[in-house]
Amino acid sequence: MPRLSDIIIHSARKLQPLYSAEEARILTYQLLQHYLGLSRAQLYAYPERELSRDLVEKTGAGIDGLLACKPLQYITGEAEFCGLSFVVNKSVLIPRPETEELVRWAVQALQHQHTQGTLKVLDVCTGSGCIAVSVAAQLPAVSVAACDVSGEALEVAQINAQRHHAQVDFFSCDILQQQEMSAMPLAPASVQAILSNPPYVRRSEQALMQPNVLRYEPHLALFVEDEDPFVFYRAIAAIARQYLAPAGFVLVEINEALAEATVEVFRTAGFSSIQVKKDLCGKDRFINVLM
Repeated sequence: MPRLSDIIIHSARKLQPLYSAEEARILTYQLLQHYLGLSRAQLYAYPERELSRDLVEKTGAGIDGLLACKPLQYITGEAEFCGLSFVVNKSVLIPRPETEELVRWAVQALQHQHTQGTLKVLDVCTGSGCIAVSVAAQLPAVSVAACDVSGEALEVAQINAQRHHAQVDFFSCDILQQQEMSAMPLAPASVQAILSNPPYVRRSEQALMQPNVLRYEPHLALFVEDEDPFVFYRAIAAIARQYLAPAGFVLVEINEALAEATVEVFRTAGFSSIQVKKDLCGKDRFINVLM
């Protein structure tokens, strides 16, 4: 049977037409960590370990997926976010590191909130549930609800909540439909925080995106039409007008190229305290709106 060291060398070489030698090696190790359930240190420690035919075939299929530009997270079915492992598949976006900043700021703000009853949070366009589940896991005393238009995405989000023993109330809602939006299972002026990473990439920006995103990530969760790139933000602003409690806040991820125009959406909706926040790369990536 082939040895671990042989598989690592062969797989990394196979990936090098698309990746640098270092990237190829890292991806190979990440695949093997997933399939073997071992740490990087354990892989280094046992290079002579023999692999079963099944493991060799799985690794080969994973390498073929990477060569077809399939994201590693969709191959393994898992993505790391806020220190937690989330199930991901073709129905949900892969959680991004910059979105962890949104969670961090939301948790910090909620820790300073004071209310007579239970703090309530609403995550709009929840996808994999990474935002809602991460907040619920870090703040178990907070009541978290989350919605999405995709039933398949909500199934994934439920799995992630169960995986991390997070109490999140998921419900289906198309926020672009006024009737559904007004029928949310929430009391008016009851929510301390509305969080969202909605679709915000304009169709015309597809040419700037990597093939691994375009081929595999759900376009429903990514794109908006160029003619109306703010459609989701207008809906979120309307939700905030109805459901946000006094002293509550909205924190949303945005298109870096449309920061000021997105601020104007919330200003037009009647909000005056609006702040643009930068991501880890210094790009305008979030808007924080205070009630």
